[in-house]
Amino acid sequence: MTQPLTSLSAVQRYLGLSSGSDDELLTDLVARVSDRITAYCGRAFPLGDYYEFHDGDGGDVLLLNQRPVTELSTLSQDGDEIAAEDYVVYPELGMLRLQSGVFGRGARNVYAGYRAGYETIPGDVEQAAIAWIAALYQARGAAGGRAIASERVGDYQVTYDGATAAGVPGDVRAMLDPYRVILARPVR
Repeated sequence: MTQPLTSLSAVQRYLGLSSGSDDELLTDLVARVSDRITAYCGRAFPLGDYYEFHDGDGGDVLLLNQRPVTELSTLSQDGDEIAAEDYVVYPELGMLRLQSGVFGRGARNVYAGYRAGYETIPGDVEQAAIAWIAALYQARGAAGGRAIASERVGDYQVTYDGATAAGVPGDVRAMLDPYRVILARPVR
């Protein structure tokens, strides 16, 4: 389970609720939405330590799974340590580039130990979590989990919001897209 990207109290403040009967539901939504945001963005946000093996591809660049990188404690290839002066770290990209040479081809032959993430969750990521939780909370019981976007009484008509419990709401997507990790690898 992912570390929460917001708190119960922040969600309650946003919704104008006081502590009460929906605390358990909101706490559950905080956990579920945090997991969904982590999956959607393809990365973790809280600061943590990571240890990864990568396949060397014959290139001079290594893309780590998490970002921003705050510290690289070890980098090795085939068990041989690569000195810090032999590579450049691009923290926000989670990318390492060798100053000279390449990462030799091989399965799981490159090892990186590093620290990455945010000490404090970025405000727009937390706001995205709160907005998504609020949308789910307000939509509970609505048709198919969708929130009502508009309603008319004379000759009754209802229009549902396009966001469902299954998808990422558009406003949330807009806040999260700058943090998404989408890797494009060249075809060889």
